[in-house]
Formats: sequence, structure tokens, C-alpha cells
Amino acid sequence: MIWVQLRAFSEPMEAEVLRQFLEDHDVPVRVRGNNGRTPVFAIGYDVRLDVPEDRLEDALGVLEALHAAGHHVDPYRGPQPLTLPEAVREGQSELPPEAPRSWVAFAASLLVPLGGGHLYARHGATAVLLLAGIVGAVLTAMQGRPEMMFAAAALVGFDAVGSVFAARRTAAGLPWSVMKQRLVALLAIGCAYGGALGMGPARPAEAAAARP
Repeated sequence: MIWVQLRAFSEPMEAEVLRQFLEDHDVPVRVRGNNGRTPVFAIGYDVRLDVPEDRLEDALGVLEALHAAGHHVDPYRGPQPLTLPEAVREGQSELPPEAPRSWVAFAASLLVPLGGGHLYARHGATAVLLLAGIVGAVLTAMQGRPEMMFAAAALVGFDAVGSVFAARRTAAGLPWSVMKQRLVALLAIGCAYGGALGMGPARPAEAAAARP
């Protein structure tokens, strides 16, 4: 029988793992060199594993399986699955983001009444404009136009209702484009502001101009 060297090791434990794995797959193995019982000066350990020449191809296949990405091999228990962090780190498992849920989007709009529903539904462009619209309405109300609080409330309501449908579109893989999100948000802000200003009392200058 002609033996050929498969691999050389400087760590006896690594050689032992491979030897056990090869034998578990019915590949004969011969150990040469220092097997860990006698250290070699200035070098450390030198362990060589040989296999029959006619089984070299099988041995290479076993060696490839031992180091295949996605498996940890225990010579006594066989292949072990990777843990989740290891799988993600080694690129073997790319977890898709969880699809947004409509009821969570509705709850987010109430918990974060600044566009939180659309933000959760991954309609970020809409969420940003709603945030600006709500904050602007509140600030305007604080400057003497209390009717603008109706605009803020209307935009929060739009976020609550609209985010439900936005979450469903995102879950279905059909989210709106950024441009469409902006147009819808601007339309909602314009309607809310216009309606709120129309509900408020006329300013003195406006009232004087309206007199005959």
C-alpha cells in the first residue's frame, strides 16, 4: 500500500480531530512525526497524517466537509449546526427583515404621535414630513393660533390610519416610492392646515378688510 501525506499539523489536537473524522468516514489514516508526547525543540509539534494513495480523493472530500462553511464538526458527534450569530457572521444565514404589521403601525402612531406609524411601516419620507407638519402646527398654535392644534390632531389621525395601509403595502413588497410618499404627505399637511385655519376666527386686519 502506498501512503501519501494529507496534511501536517503543529497542533496535536487538530490532527486528532481530523484523524477521528477520517476514520469515522472509513478512510484509513497513519500518524507520523511527533504526536504530542515528545515536543520538538524550537519547533513545537510536528504531526503528519497519511492516507492510502487510492483513498486520497476520498480523504480530500472528507477534509473539505470538515471545514465546510455552515458546519462545526465534532469528531464524536458529527456535524453540529451553527448558532444564529455564527451563521449570520459567516454569511450562511441572512435574515430578512420582519414584515411590518398593521396593528403595530397603528399603535406606533399613537405611542409616537410624530409620524411614528409611517416610520414603523418603512415609509420614512412620509414620516419625516408628518413630523415637520405636526411640530409646525403645534408651534403655530403656541404663537396665538390655537386652531392649529386641530391640524396637528388631524395629522396624527392621518398617520394612524395611513400607516395601517402603508404597513400592508410594505409587507406585500409594494411600498410607495419616495416621491409618492412625499406628495401624499404634503397633500395631507395642506388639507389639515387649510381646514384648521378656516376654523379659526378672523384676525382684526382680515375682519376690517371684510367690512363693507
